[in-house]
Amino acid sequence: MELERRAFAGVIGAAGASALAGCSSLTGGGRSEETVTATEPNADGTGAVGELRYLIETEQGDNDIGIQLTRMATGTASNDEGRFTYVTATYDSTASDRSAFVNEVGVFARSYATYVGAGGEAATDFTVTVEDRYDGQPTSFGIARKWARKYNDGTYSANQYLNAIVSTFAHPTTTSGETESNTSRRGEKL
Repeated sequence: MELERRAFAGVIGAAGASALAGCSSLTGGGRSEETVTATEPNADGTGAVGELRYLIETEQGDNDIGIQLTRMATGTASNDEGRFTYVTATYDSTASDRSAFVNEVGVFARSYATYVGAGGEAATDFTVTVEDRYDGQPTSFGIARKWARKYNDGTYSANQYLNAIVSTFAHPTTTSGETESNTSRRGEKL
């Protein structure tokens, strides 16, 4: 399935600026993390996290953009439900308005769905931190592997997939850039 950017823009607008949920909490003991470098995808049937970074940073077709990440890491952490694996990415946004931000988020949504569809099972959650934002731009968002799977298998439409991502937007609440406290999908404070 190809992610339709116009559909994505409609979902962003419909969700509104108040959508605040989070993805899995990265709190808990025993956290370990390693930096991810880009690796060109191959046809081995297993998506590697380095391939995800490559997909994000490289244009994948007409009207697509590549987004250079300032940081990407994968790790494990634990919570009340046990240990889980995550991927985090940070990038400097070049968006000056909502439409440009929609395009940026679309790159992450498309790339993560492609990664999961290629057998990428390394992480249950993908959290993106947005730096160098315009006034009012979300500070972060998350994508759960189960959403990407549902999108890939047709259970979720592009709108449903993107609405799930929009529900994780964290917005600055002060001019100093501090964010509102989020609660993860598991009910934990982020």
